[in-house]
Amino acid sequence: MPRPFRYLSALLFSLFLSGLAGWSPAAAAQWSVGDWTGNSYVNREGGFSHCIMSAKYNSGITLYFLLFRNHDLFIGVSAPDWSLSPHSPYTMTLAIDGKVIHSAPGTVLRYDTKRLWLALGKDAEKRKRLRRGLKLRLLQGKRDYGFQLTGTDRSLKRLEQCVRQGNESKPQEQPANPSAPPEPAPKPQSG
Repeated sequence: MPRPFRYLSALLFSLFLSGLAGWSPAAAAQWSVGDWTGNSYVNREGGFSHCIMSAKYNSGITLYFLLFRNHDLFIGVSAPDWSLSPHSPYTMTLAIDGKVIHSAPGTVLRYDTKRLWLALGKDAEKRKRLRRGLKLRLLQGKRDYGFQLTGTDRSLKRLEQCVRQGNESKPQEQPANPSAPPEPAPKPQSG
């Protein structure tokens, strides 16, 4: 992808996500598949926005998959002790079973400096690799994060089901006090 297009894509993604600062979990929408916990989210008007699923690893790192109502997929990673800068470049590389499948600028939101997001878009081949892969690696600078993909096939199917159900739902009344995405239980990690 040409460099100017990458920067434009990162900028548009940042603007899109920053408009979603009012995420709220949908009423009674939390679900679990294996070690993954998910939920659907609504926007400020109560309309369906996206679904997120996450798994927390013993290392303290949490891996996220976010699927928007338009089926754009994002992968995220966070740690409780991180304090990332929304203005710093974070080029991320995604590898599955030793093969690099995507490299692009990551995004940190100004209101959520503990998570780093990478846009994967609607690419069917990348999704197939995520479903069938055994080990995922996210590389960012000198940082290298490894994750076992146990149960990812079933959980990604459930994430897609969450979006289908959300797209079919009617807007709901917003809760008075929006909360953050659910905290997943620790998941064993082999190195």
